[in-house]
Amino acid sequence: MTAIIEFLQWIYYLTLSMFWTEDKSRQSFRNLLQNSDKILIIAPLDESAAKSITVVIKRFVENGKKVTVLVSHASRGSYPNDHRLTYEEFYKADTLFNLFPKLSFLKKLKALTFDLVIDLNINGEGINPILSMPVNAKVKAGICKKNFEKAYSIRLEKMSGEKQTIPQNCVDLLFRL
Repeated sequence: MTAIIEFLQWIYYLTLSMFWTEDKSRQSFRNLLQNSDKILIIAPLDESAAKSITVVIKRFVENGKKVTVLVSHASRGSYPNDHRLTYEEFYKADTLFNLFPKLSFLKKLKALTFDLVIDLNINGEGINPILSMPVNAKVKAGICKKNFEKAYSIRLEKMSGEKQTIPQNCVDLLFRL
């Protein structure tokens, strides 16, 4: 059943990729975070990852970044209430069969503009790369999932280690660029 779901998400992704094209001009990643003021963090769907993601979010906020976090409504309560953060929530009603974002929600995301999009989804769930596609951003970074490589301009390989440290390791890597 999982293979069928992954296949359907891949087909959905390929279909969307025909309509949403990226600027293919050469991108410079030098001083990436210094030159990024507005950051969108796509949080994992897994509520248990909220604690490790919160550490990452705080790091960006402490560096003076305007951070928006895209979270599912079900996991929103696991994230801190902070006046310096903006949350963009999506609901079950924004998805088809809880697997694919509806076109109306993708159009809403297309209206958003950021300097950097970071997908901190550790498990490589298919919906997160699809959520990152329509967002207008200079750079998109995420842990790469097979067949979704074009979703990100910076593709991070899934790192080994404790589940809680993986998001922090990804952000440490971005801070070193």
